[in-house]
Amino acid sequence: MLPCAARSSILAWGRAYYPADLLDGTPVAASGKVTDGIYGALAAAGILDVATARVTETFHARTATSAEAAALRIPAGSPVLVIDRVTRTGAGHAIELLRRVAASRVRVIHDGLPLTAPA
Repeated sequence: MLPCAARSSILAWGRAYYPADLLDGTPVAASGKVTDGIYGALAAAGILDVATARVTETFHARTATSAEAAALRIPAGSPVLVIDRVTRTGAGHAIELLRRVAASRVRVIHDGLPLTAPA
């Protein structure tokens, strides 16, 4: 765990979107926490083969909206880092859009790690 300036700080806020027609009737569509993380739940539901999935992340900086500033407990208009992640099946179908908004005190290290653990 990395220390932050104020223990009450929230470093990032995010929201994820998934195609409803793919998730209907799966544990991912139910309320509550999924087991084995989102990729594990998508794999268990037969929606995602983590061996062939592709993830693309884009990063850009901008100022926080008032809602984001409130969620992150920073002044409105403060700089934030926006990270959009799109996860696609091996066939190229987008199955996840995750948007994270991080306060400027966050450092992102993207190492292009695979979705599966090495053998």
